[in-house]
Amino acid sequence: MKIAIVRLSSLGDIIKGASILQHINAIYPEAEITWIVDSLFGDILDYTDNLDNIIKINLKNLKRNFSIVQAKLEFSKLKRAKYDIVIDMHGMLKAALISKYISKNKVYGFDNLAKERASKLFYTNKIKFRCDENEIFRFNSLVAQSLNYTISNQSLETIKPFLNYKQKDYSQYNKYFTGKSIILAMGSSQGWDAKKYPLDKWIDIINLLPYNFLLIWGSTQEKLEAEMVASNSHATILPKIDFNDLKYLIHRADLIVGNDTGPTHIGWAIGTKSIILLGCTDTNVMVESKNHIAIKSSSIVQHCKFKKDDLSIEEIDSKLVIKHIEEII
Repeated sequence: MKIAIVRLSSLGDIIKGASILQHINAIYPEAEITWIVDSLFGDILDYTDNLDNIIKINLKNLKRNFSIVQAKLEFSKLKRAKYDIVIDMHGMLKAALISKYISKNKVYGFDNLAKERASKLFYTNKIKFRCDENEIFRFNSLVAQSLNYTISNQSLETIKPFLNYKQKDYSQYNKYFTGKSIILAMGSSQGWDAKKYPLDKWIDIINLLPYNFLLIWGSTQEKLEAEMVASNSHATILPKIDFNDLKYLIHRADLIVGNDTGPTHIGWAIGTKSIILLGCTDTNVMVESKNHIAIKSSSIVQHCKFKKDDLSIEEIDSKLVIKHIEEII
């Protein structure tokens, strides 16, 4: 059986969605699984357990420089391969079109949670979920129902680390790790300032703890923020890195602490202890355990449409964050 998963972006959802692979492999060990993803995020899936193929589509370039020739070039990567079952875990029109294009027959997708209603026109089977259900359960349940097996919320607790990185010489990074090392992920998805914890509170946390804090960054703005924090604390800024090296660094660390953003979810997916600070989003974005802790603000989350003006994350007491860091590390 040939199965295609379509989840183009974002980083955190791709990571959480990839937790489905080990369950598929357990039920259908002979299945061939292909993941179709935006090339901007695709490298995060390299070396992932139980994933046979990754097709990376350069949608960003196609959007900026659209032409028939460019569109044909990107869609040629799909090689008109036809899959027995296609599961759209994205719910946007572009993902639905790709899903229909590569399907022999069956295309499964979200019903009420489709991000663009038109996408549902291309599904042969639509599955409903509640907005407040755990996101990782939602991805796993969508796939389970598509492939005719069952899964429960309790099954999430049995998910084993599944992200991996290339085996190579990492000595250029090992020099940054001295004593107990904590990676801070202070950034957030573009336009999601409501997910960001205040920089002055990060500085307080760093200066009140004796650990080795390492700051990661992706954009120019994130680098500027990291420089500000480092200049007012004993934290160290890591160099710009690709997804492969980011996975290694997070796996190498004793703990990752940060906002509700891709790198903190890597911690869970690669087996590193993690603490996620939440304001406008809720604890249903993760699987909580003794090694993966959520610190949630007091605000009530609007699950069907997150409120980007909910800045309650700023109210989380830095002393509470320190308490959890000391307990988990």
